[in-house]
Amino acid sequence: MNTGKGRFSRRDFLKLSAGLLGGALASALNLTESLAGMPPALGRVCWNRLKVHEAPESSAPVITTHKFDEVLEIAQVVWSPDRTAYNRRWYQLQTGGFVYSGGVQPVQNVLNPPVTDIPKEGLLAELSVPFSDSHWKPTRLSRRGYRLYYGTTYWVRAIFEDERGDPWYRIYDDLMQLVFFIRAEHLRIVPPEELTPLSPDVPAEEKWLVVSLPEQKMAAFEGENVVFTATVSTGRGKGNAHYASTPSGRFTTFFKRPAGHMVGGSEGSAYDLPGVPWASYINDQGVSFHGTYWHNDFGAPRSAGCINLPNEQAKWIYRWTTPAVPPGKRHVYQPGRGTRVLVYEEPVFSVENASIRYRLNETQDWKER
Repeated sequence: MNTGKGRFSRRDFLKLSAGLLGGALASALNLTESLAGMPPALGRVCWNRLKVHEAPESSAPVITTHKFDEVLEIAQVVWSPDRTAYNRRWYQLQTGGFVYSGGVQPVQNVLNPPVTDIPKEGLLAELSVPFSDSHWKPTRLSRRGYRLYYGTTYWVRAIFEDERGDPWYRIYDDLMQLVFFIRAEHLRIVPPEELTPLSPDVPAEEKWLVVSLPEQKMAAFEGENVVFTATVSTGRGKGNAHYASTPSGRFTTFFKRPAGHMVGGSEGSAYDLPGVPWASYINDQGVSFHGTYWHNDFGAPRSAGCINLPNEQAKWIYRWTTPAVPPGKRHVYQPGRGTRVLVYEEPVFSVENASIRYRLNETQDWKER
């Protein structure tokens, strides 16, 4: 695995520029959220306080506020008139008024029949309700553990019944090496077909990911064809030396896991996040592409160094990149292997910048370092 910082080889850059300037450029520049789907019917407030405005802009009068973890009914998605905003998406509420989408996690509220046949290696499951409190024992009367959120993922190890005959799953926390219990109807067992690799017939050397830190955009290539694009949130820090920065350079997705408990940060910015879904790591310092449930504000740096994505988009990357994680396996770790990842400190997705840089690289010898 090459984790060199800064510039890339002339060959890498020319291949990227040629792809962007060719037929794939229109798709790359649109950077549509290809898995956005239908407007959410429900949204969980993921900020401490969320203002409801009379119009879809922050300068509009405030009608009321909503608190953390309140679940809101969303009527439709609207766009802010501010064309300079990195995120123009707002939600109009069924009760009236508009809220900024960055502070609202799109959620569903789906209950599931319990699965009783649980293999020794466990089953991967995904929370399908806005939130659910875990417990230390399989009963509502026991002490609460972590509050778990929609889209987070866990390994189900066993099933129990409480005093009322209601089923509870026992889930395992890999970081704390402890078990918790959660109501079985709140977890959806992820079927094997949702874990199969995407584009398995494309040679591994033809797959590569490009991330632009200043543009907060990324694209997936199969050869010179763009097959996926997304708006991301990378590290808040500046420069490769900062603990909360996303490093630039060449990497590979050598370590992947579908569920994990992440902790870190420093005083005042510490985080403790169970059930982070669909992580594809690119270095040994824990930087990865992964799903995000604590904000919905993609397009600006917000992370401690990782590349934040909506859960479904992180799942796409997890399935598309190599090496593949077999169903039932908690992770795969293959240093020196994986899909290529190029992280740039310069804009790469604009026509002007791509064409200028292409001409520069025809006359300059870019060396790896």
